[in-house]
Amino acid sequence: MEDELIEGTPAMHYRWSYLAQQENFLRAEFGRCATASRDPAERAAIAAPFMQAMQAHLPRLGISSETIPAIERSYEDLLDILEAHFRMHPYILGGRPW
Repeated sequence: MEDELIEGTPAMHYRWSYLAQQENFLRAEFGRCATASRDPAERAAIAAPFMQAMQAHLPRLGISSETIPAIERSYEDLLDILEAHFRMHPYILGGRPW
């Protein structure tokens, strides 16, 4: 799994696997983007099917209770690599922001 991590998997995992911490934000943003209504209840109702659809993608991306430790470990490894890189270089491509 770690070697075959699908691009976007960590983002989907951290956004949707921790729904209790993210739900208010997600509901507000999905609702805001989906309707011009300012009514919070209407926005929440419109956001619900979008949120369910996004959550339904998790298993297709290989995100499950069994794979979450590997996904998080892989992402933490990436952060460690980037941290080491940025200690030596000011930009991702080296010394210039190209």
